[in-house]
Amino acid sequence: MKYLICIFILIFTFTAQAEVTCRGKIIKLVKWTDKNQAAIYLDNTNTRWILLPDDQTSLSMALTAYAAGKEVALYWRDRDVTSCSAGWEHYRKLNGYFLIQ
Repeated sequence: MKYLICIFILIFTFTAQAEVTCRGKIIKLVKWTDKNQAAIYLDNTNTRWILLPDDQTSLSMALTAYAAGKEVALYWRDRDVTSCSAGWEHYRKLNGYFLIQ
């Protein structure tokens, strides 16, 4: 019984968070005319589009970073996003935060 408890403690201590932060420059930006949503494409995400939240702030931040050529950091809160290189399906909505550096 003592060993079983130790094993459970070890299992819970070594669980890894899959949350990642991806950094890069926005090299493409698309906005649909019938929606208030935009998608960005970073220079190091291996051809994966990122759908921004449906608000004016995210769109303004993306446009600012794109126009200024600034690097951005995208923090993915979703546990199934495990990599910045092809770590999600196309047009996955960002669940986390967006930072202009």
